[in-house]
Amino acid sequence: MTAIVLAASLALSLVDEATLTLPNRYVAALAVFAASQVAAASLLQHSIELALSAVAASAIVAGIYAVFAIVGWVGFGDTKFAAVLALVVAVVAGMFAAYIPVLAILISWARILFRRFRRRPDQHPHGLSLAIASIVVMLLFI
Repeated sequence: MTAIVLAASLALSLVDEATLTLPNRYVAALAVFAASQVAAASLLQHSIELALSAVAASAIVAGIYAVFAIVGWVGFGDTKFAAVLALVVAVVAGMFAAYIPVLAILISWARILFRRFRRRPDQHPHGLSLAIASIVVMLLFI
């Protein structure tokens, strides 16, 4: 199920690339699916700690991205998207899902450098960086 959510996040990041927005209805659908995944994994493992750590990791990532959004580095849609992705990744990676912002910012910086090299404006959608960072963090813990 994690692979389905992360594949959907890649598709959603392509919407972000095309429109510079992350539509709430898509992020909300992804959130519902992610929450059901966390609940199912927690029930199957008979462990409430799994659900609590996933929610904690998601809250940490949402807090970091809320600060980024207030400063103007990312949009508030990226904050919601990051929280949902952290919820999904935390099922596999635990609290290490809190490293998603660090990796996503590094990916964004690389994209900015590449855009500057091609003499394009620095502004770019951050959703793809988030999706790639989430996949990388998850793959490190499989």
